[in-house]
Amino acid sequence: MRITYLILTWNRIDALRRHLELLLKQTYTGPFEVIVCVDGSTDGTQKMLADWQYNERFILKWFDTGNINKNTAAQAKNLGIKNAVGELIIMVDDDCLPHQELIKAYVGNYNPKDIQLGYKSNFESYLYTTIPVSIEPGLMKTWWDDWQAGRFGHFQCGNVAMSIEAAKTLAKDGSIGFDERFMGYGHEDTELGYRLHDAGFKFVFNPAAVVYHLHPGTTPQQAPEMKEADRVRSNARLQQILHEPAAKPYPEFNDLTGMMTIEELQWLYQIAGEMTSIVEVGSWQGRSAHALLSGCRGTVYVVDQWDPEYVGVHGLSRQAMVDSRRAFFSNLGGFNNLQVLEMASVNAAKAFQDKSVDMVFIDADHAYGSLIADIQAWLPKTIKIICGHDYSESDHPGVVQAVDEIFGGAHKLCGSIWSVRLESMEKKTGKEKEVAENEAETKQIKRPPHDRMIREEDAVTK
Repeated sequence: MRITYLILTWNRIDALRRHLELLLKQTYTGPFEVIVCVDGSTDGTQKMLADWQYNERFILKWFDTGNINKNTAAQAKNLGIKNAVGELIIMVDDDCLPHQELIKAYVGNYNPKDIQLGYKSNFESYLYTTIPVSIEPGLMKTWWDDWQAGRFGHFQCGNVAMSIEAAKTLAKDGSIGFDERFMGYGHEDTELGYRLHDAGFKFVFNPAAVVYHLHPGTTPQQAPEMKEADRVRSNARLQQILHEPAAKPYPEFNDLTGMMTIEELQWLYQIAGEMTSIVEVGSWQGRSAHALLSGCRGTVYVVDQWDPEYVGVHGLSRQAMVDSRRAFFSNLGGFNNLQVLEMASVNAAKAFQDKSVDMVFIDADHAYGSLIADIQAWLPKTIKIICGHDYSESDHPGVVQAVDEIFGGAHKLCGSIWSVRLESMEKKTGKEKEVAENEAETKQIKRPPHDRMIREEDAVTK
């Protein structure tokens, strides 16, 4: 079984170092990976992790939100979940030090339908106590009594294990894992617990999976008054989310040709459910468009030329483009909310007024200059979300360069999808004004004509 051990950390370099050292002593004999989810630490944690020497015990990976001025624990943990390769994922806080039997205890009790809650002790001696440990007074005694009585229903993520399928349960905001609308301290794990319960997972207590919770006075902490204010705000957010309808996962029957992962299709489907109008730029044979059309309650405009002369992909033949166009209409011909604009992206954008579509998804030419032009053309037209595919330094550096240049760190990822919620951006990029001024003399229409397909010559206004 593949194991992923996930640690959330913020400005606790000493505790984290000790945590990693204790993982070297695990009695579990199989391989496992350790993913450290850094939430914008400023104490040298990143350098310590980069300098950590490779060892034969585990593979170490780490990801950083870069959010130094705000607490984004949900986003940090989701970075780890998205990059996990384990079938079993163990989540432990940085200040919860693992007993040497911890991983062994979780693996030995694994059931993909169970959510295992481990033992959290306030006594350092429990790190070295023979398993099983005696049940100490307080929270663990309550958990033990409830477990013995068959009424166990507790949940928190300081020491927990579950299948990767459970960890990737779709949140109501479209995130994979934790709902990323939680900002500040608390309740992102509570909401996940409710969601897992509603999805039919069973909560079980595993008293053999022991951690020692460092005393708050020995590790860096958020100021008490700030933590309490965060707790109040996050509880209000929790109550709001609990009253929202459950997210509907995208049906996994999409076997159309394309590069979208199931995780990315689910994200597109969920986000599309919030929209009444969407533009997709670049569709190929319709794999991603299928998710958008399935989720959106309004019109989805697909912009693609399927140009036989296109040379943006090495080795792509004229016949491949012709075949892909034919496959697209065959695959998606049954959707009544589909409108096709068979023209160049920048020209298609001129057929829309500013702030006239809820969402734009760009997955066309991935060259730096082409993507810059697409974003500049469509950003002024977009109300809620602008996003795109293939944000990958190794495969598509032009995409990374263009997105970072325009949006900086304001975007987030699902798989290789980058996305920006425009209503939440604190600063405008300045690109909207520039593009709007350049197009000020262009006559525009609120919506394209409602033909099944609109060719470029039909969209030009005289």
